[in-house]
Amino acid sequence: MTDLRLLLFVCLFASCTGESPDVRTPGQPGAKPEPEWKGTLLYPAGQTHSPVDSRVAAAWRETRSWGPDLADDVFMKVGASSTVSLNTLYCFGSDQVFLGGAESLRPTLEYFLNGDAAGTNPFERVTQAARSGRTANWALSGEPSPVQMEFETLMPGLAIIHYGTNDMQMGSTYASAMPGFYESMSELLDWMEFRGVLPIVTGISHRGDREEADRWVATYNALLRGMAQARDLPFIDLHAAMDPLVGHGLASDGLHLNLGPYPACDLREDALAYGYNQRNLIVLEALARVRSVLQEGENGLDGDALRLVGEGTLEEPAVIPALPFSDARDTYESGQYEWDSQCGGEPVHGGPEWVYQLELSQSTAIRALVMDRGATDVDLMLLNAEGQCLKRADTRIEMTLSRGVYTLVVDTFVDSSGFERSGPFQLMVVACDDGDVSCAG
Repeated sequence: MTDLRLLLFVCLFASCTGESPDVRTPGQPGAKPEPEWKGTLLYPAGQTHSPVDSRVAAAWRETRSWGPDLADDVFMKVGASSTVSLNTLYCFGSDQVFLGGAESLRPTLEYFLNGDAAGTNPFERVTQAARSGRTANWALSGEPSPVQMEFETLMPGLAIIHYGTNDMQMGSTYASAMPGFYESMSELLDWMEFRGVLPIVTGISHRGDREEADRWVATYNALLRGMAQARDLPFIDLHAAMDPLVGHGLASDGLHLNLGPYPACDLREDALAYGYNQRNLIVLEALARVRSVLQEGENGLDGDALRLVGEGTLEEPAVIPALPFSDARDTYESGQYEWDSQCGGEPVHGGPEWVYQLELSQSTAIRALVMDRGATDVDLMLLNAEGQCLKRADTRIEMTLSRGVYTLVVDTFVDSSGFERSGPFQLMVVACDDGDVSCAG
């Protein structure tokens, strides 16, 4: 059992007992770090499919090796209303499939059509792990949970997961809903990976129903993209694929995708102007990319990929190359205790930190958030080029910054007893949408 699998095993049973999914005691000697290549490859926004290099390919094979008895040609569908919709994937099992310029995807289509999903194929399978109006928290709720029932029925090697839209509504604000979503998605991905299922994480599309909700879509997608990036999982940027379409590919309700005068699995040029057709294309593309790595032995699907530069120290901060940005690290692995100044009138934190550098070419309203889990407690500090503290927050900083260089410090809290609350975190930094007054600070 690899170190990562052992960690997921512990996480799984800790979450069942209501404890933190990350049960490693912060600062405890002997904790095993992740493999050194984890998180070095950045998943850029605006790119429909996350990049795959040799290390990501190796990670996919590693995850699948934990479930050798699972079916490579079967995937489970996990999500809410858009997953339940008969316009999503089901049509690939019908006679209304027109690949057009995507003819190269036919071998992948036939490969999964031949998969046995409890007597049907995985495209046409009516999943127990998706229900309209549900959230990521629902997926693992109950004994057995919807995901467990579907897993035990299919024994699939892959899972297509799509949550976020409903999850945004699970707080008094979109900001307050995010930690719960992060926790639920983390537990869901832990659950999948431990069993050897390779999850394909899907981002969310525009929100045409509520303007304020739409302004938070980029932040939620930064979270989802960052979670996939940290675990080296495939990520589908649904927002990027739908963005160029008329009305962003949305139906009249502004929430679900639209369908034109074509079957949903018509992938010819004119049909791809509509949301469901575009989604079916990119999911089939994602399945083809996974298949090429797992079944055909490809070790890299993309050219030069963007990587994080810098050591995460005050002397050599990790450089944020563009916004939006996501990165997941672990302050326990930092070993740096140089940030010992007060910020915003708060007491000295004293624990290890990770340091990032952000350079802005023009005045920009930014939203920076940090998520942690369980016993981990990290805070976020924003400094100017002279090292002066501009703002401190437990989880979120929203502020308009002028052109220049800034430093973001993710610092570990040390409680009154001297207990160091170091551990894993995820940082997201996004440029606020125009008109988002609440984000301007």
